[in-house]
Amino acid sequence: MKFLFCLNLIIFCAVCPAYGTELIAPAFTGLISEDGTGTYQIIMKEAASRAGVSFTEKVFPQKRALSTFYKNENSCIYSFTEPASETMGKDRVVVSTPLSVFKMYIFTGKGKPALTSVKQLKGRVAGVLGYEVWYDKTNIKESGIDLDMASSDDEALGLLRRDRIQAIISFLPDMNSHLGKLSFSPEHPLFVSYDGITCHNNETGRRFIRAVSPVLREMDEDGTMKKILGDSYLEWGYSDFLEWKKRNTSE
Repeated sequence: MKFLFCLNLIIFCAVCPAYGTELIAPAFTGLISEDGTGTYQIIMKEAASRAGVSFTEKVFPQKRALSTFYKNENSCIYSFTEPASETMGKDRVVVSTPLSVFKMYIFTGKGKPALTSVKQLKGRVAGVLGYEVWYDKTNIKESGIDLDMASSDDEALGLLRRDRIQAIISFLPDMNSHLGKLSFSPEHPLFVSYDGITCHNNETGRRFIRAVSPVLREMDEDGTMKKILGDSYLEWGYSDFLEWKKRNTSE
């Protein structure tokens, strides 16, 4: 039984047709959790119920989640659209309406100056394992910043609280519950993207996206997303999403 800690397996089923999709779930702070209570998981349960589809969800650490998705052509994954597009080719990727936009920021301790650029970083800076694919999309490396990689946002916050580091580079909405302890500049994200459901461009993936994508848009328009995400809800524009989608997927 001790081996069961390593993998959380949750089956979400609405009408339960004969087929189901395997949804790979990277552990995102506050959004995806092993017990299935993360806000993204709640959104997807509601979307599956409305769409009349089923999926089996498996929660992994982020790096393992992405590698598992690449190996399993009948799977989908929360987020990671851009890395999948770059690794597999955009013609092999489809994505749903987003569950949320996400934004990368420099976070400093409460009461410390909010930083707007990596050029302002002078001391030790924490990153979080699994986020490397996103850090690579900024000029962090080119700026000579050597990130101290923490195992989680919580570990990075502990280092910041003990003044072991100057700042954390992480994301909203993931860090939303910790904002009372942090300073950041909302107008200066280092990177902006979308957390949709990313699938392989095959019949299994396209069928799942066709089912859940219009429902997710409906849930955003009728206020369900905002209700579930609460203070973690970030405004986003549908036309901006469509432009991003054209750049990164087959659609």
